[in-house]
Amino acid sequence: YKPHVAVAANRSVLSQYPQFAQKHRKRDACVAVVDVILKYLQASFIFDPIPKLMRGYERMGDSVLRRDGSNLSSVLHALEEQGAPGKETLKRLQTCIGRIPDEPFGRFEFVKTRLHDVIFGLKPTEPDHPLVDARVLSDGTLRALAVLTALETAAAGSRVVIEEFDNGVHPSRVAALTKSMAECCARRKLNL
Repeated sequence: YKPHVAVAANRSVLSQYPQFAQKHRKRDACVAVVDVILKYLQASFIFDPIPKLMRGYERMGDSVLRRDGSNLSSVLHALEEQGAPGKETLKRLQTCIGRIPDEPFGRFEFVKTRLHDVIFGLKPTEPDHPLVDARVLSDGTLRALAVLTALETAAAGSRVVIEEFDNGVHPSRVAALTKSMAECCARRKLNL
């Protein structure tokens, strides 16, 4: 009464359920439940930020954050281009990121090329300090900014799964990062 069924190793067992449950008495009801579970799992944004991929110029207009965060500059630039709502989001991100690194940053700035590529930078609050662009920011700062950007740009009410969100962030700053993440999740009703 416990049938054994071979399934493909390159796909989830749930996605194969309709094929191997042909003789199940309540197959239709079970398939409906499996479909709901699959849709729930597929609706999650799984984010694994890789700071070294965030250090280059990216094509302008790419406004949906990739799974590895490699297009962080273009997503931040797209927020700037959105007008008031995007600028408010950038202001929240700047406030949050200002709590995390060693030196406070005053605002985001963008360096654009004539080929429509962009890289973001953070301008220190001291007027005589130069722009610090993504190429020289620490891994921890880039990771924290990418995590907060993922939370700010994910669809409201969605699920976000983040791989090792505190990796590269100094232990003394993890509390500030988690507080910012919690605030964003509560405001945007995210399941993190």
